[in-house]
Amino acid sequence: MTWAAYIEQMMSGGDSQDAAIIGYEAFSIWAAFPTGNFGNVTADQVKAIVSNDQNALAMNGLQLGIKRYTVLINDLKDDGYMIVKGKSEREDQRCNVVIGKTEKAIIMLEGNNPQVKSTLNDQVSKIVDTLKNAKM
Repeated sequence: MTWAAYIEQMMSGGDSQDAAIIGYEAFSIWAAFPTGNFGNVTADQVKAIVSNDQNALAMNGLQLGIKRYTVLINDLKDDGYMIVKGKSEREDQRCNVVIGKTEKAIIMLEGNNPQVKSTLNDQVSKIVDTLKNAKM
């Protein structure tokens, strides 16, 4: 399956508004939703996600591309997942983002409704499991 196909799979449920798969060892955006914000994520923003020091994320929030998010749950080290909540600065739209981590990449999926966390979790965990089995 191509990286773009993984993005299409995550976006297909209708509850998602952005998705990306980003390599973090040598920063590289493997695939991103073409009109989404995650294609603008920087190497420093990815380093903050995978850093051993997670205190700054808890205190200052998380910047992804041009959006800022509040970190709600950060089990990235233990369970491989982080859930963040955001509000667009240009509009009063709240959303949730689920971030999964594999050996070489992070998978990010943003929902278009703050109530769809479990759907996002399911979609991201399928991709994470597939990539972990492939040692990606």
